[in-house]
Amino acid sequence: MIRFATLLALSTLLLTLGACGTARGAFEDATEAEAEGDFATAFDRYHTAIRRDDDERLPGLRERLAEVGNRLVADHLAEVPQATPTRAADLFLTVETYVSRATEVGVTLAVPATFDADRDAAFAQAISALVQSAADARETGAFSDALRHLRDADAYRPTEDERVALDDAARQTYTVWAEDDLANGRFRRAYSSTESALALLAPESEAALAMLDLQREIVDVGSIRAAFFPLDTGSDRDGDRGPVGSPRTEAPFRFVADLDDVLNDDHWTRPPLFVLSADPADVRRLLRRERDAEDLIADRTLIAALARDLDAHVGTAMEVVGWTEFEEVRDRDTRTVDTRDGGRGTYDRVRLRLTLGATVEYAVVDADSRRILCESAISRDVRETITVHEADDWRNLQVSREDRRRFTEDHRLEAEDALHDQLLERLASAVAERVYSCVGQRVP
Repeated sequence: MIRFATLLALSTLLLTLGACGTARGAFEDATEAEAEGDFATAFDRYHTAIRRDDDERLPGLRERLAEVGNRLVADHLAEVPQATPTRAADLFLTVETYVSRATEVGVTLAVPATFDADRDAAFAQAISALVQSAADARETGAFSDALRHLRDADAYRPTEDERVALDDAARQTYTVWAEDDLANGRFRRAYSSTESALALLAPESEAALAMLDLQREIVDVGSIRAAFFPLDTGSDRDGDRGPVGSPRTEAPFRFVADLDDVLNDDHWTRPPLFVLSADPADVRRLLRRERDAEDLIADRTLIAALARDLDAHVGTAMEVVGWTEFEEVRDRDTRTVDTRDGGRGTYDRVRLRLTLGATVEYAVVDADSRRILCESAISRDVRETITVHEADDWRNLQVSREDRRRFTEDHRLEAEDALHDQLLERLASAVAERVYSCVGQRVP
């Protein structure tokens, strides 16, 4: 019995859904809704039935839509005198929607001759009420609510003068909000509010210049001053390369020095918002007077002391602690070519996989508490496959200019220099991003 009842219910549902997908099904839904007094649903279903009834086999659809639509228009307009300003404006918008949808299917609904004037007056009252609501919310510190009220006013088609008043109210809200956040130490949101206010002001206007002054005050009060101490360059010996395929695990002096230059030139001198970098020249001048600055990263007390000497809130020490330089022979084959003296000669064509990588360890220390705020290691590596040629007397071989270049040491050095520069850029960017993220977290 249960199974039979379930199947019967499912069959009924499927038949109903099938009917709803046709013009007749929509018409039946509409008449049922109309009989129940649900005129909004009836309007919607009559509208659907007309659009589906391409061959117009259902007479009287448009008459029914007009009757229901006129009833809805009259009911909505009758509610206007007792409605709040925003509710009254919404009622006019709803009436416009009914009129527009009816027009789509060739039906004209009746509206009063004064409809446009009454609607515009209702819109003006709604906008005025929302501006006042925004002012009231602003006075109580409900800044989000104030801005929401002003955004809601956009639905009521503000005139040019009303748009000016809305923008001015929004500017006032953003300004008061920024000042409130500044006073309570919420610097990032305060700055964001000034940006929103500036977007509403004419450049170079007195109000815009005053907002820029407030913005500078926010940045000045809220910024973290950071001292970035140079990388320990260690030994100035690069060491021997060794045979092909042998790794070199100590970072060359040149790479460490270049990485320090890239960090200083491209990153520490271009800090993000709310981070101020101590002058690199002042940092180096201070370290030259400090005898115990070797292995600085291991001495957080000294890092904090040096940061305080530079009037910095935090100090950051870094060191290259890992290095990978490796050449792997991927394949090798021997080729035979003519020689310049009329004979035949051979050379080896070698595909080398070059790998270059480095690891930087960093520690960010609070100058006052000497507490480590962040410490970690960042590794990056780059790879490139190049082709080199090897022969005892390669100058006697008749090969192209490009192939001849592959016999020279300069060819491999160019590839290594390109990898060197690529690794510098990737590693420096990663280190700066991680360190700045750590420092920036201190700014609320």
